[in-house]
Amino acid sequence: MSKSSRFKYSYRSNSSKYHKRIGDLLRKSKFFAGFQILQEYPLNRINLDWKSGREHIDWICLDLKLAIEVMGQFHDHEIAIGISLQEAQEQLEWQKRQDLLKKEAIEAAGWVYIDVWYNKPEQFTEKYLLDRYIKKLIEQVPFKQSVIYVSPKTYN
Repeated sequence: MSKSSRFKYSYRSNSSKYHKRIGDLLRKSKFFAGFQILQEYPLNRINLDWKSGREHIDWICLDLKLAIEVMGQFHDHEIAIGISLQEAQEQLEWQKRQDLLKKEAIEAAGWVYIDVWYNKPEQFTEKYLLDRYIKKLIEQVPFKQSVIYVSPKTYN
């Protein structure tokens, strides 16, 4: 199977159940079904200033310029399996820095970034994704505050 077909249809053998839940949700969604949904998409294809080709975005919708990251336990707290607690804390801090850099790179390219957390089941819904997408789009629009002054004479 080629890489490009993997982006579309099949899961990696080491994909988490949360990654698969979002993938299944996107593929079965009435809203997202009409758009091209890809997984494990290289970050440097979205942000050309990103030099490394190692970082991937969990899920993207090319047509909507939407990037979805599934945040598992390794993004949330120290996991010390075969390493010291200090090493686990250092890994968590490194992961948090990487997550922030990835988010900034995605948004700098003009894309909407949404993270979905493994321990928040309400985020694994079409409604949540659409609400967050619309909210982020609105935040990106540069609104100008304007004040309109109406003279009392206008109404006399």
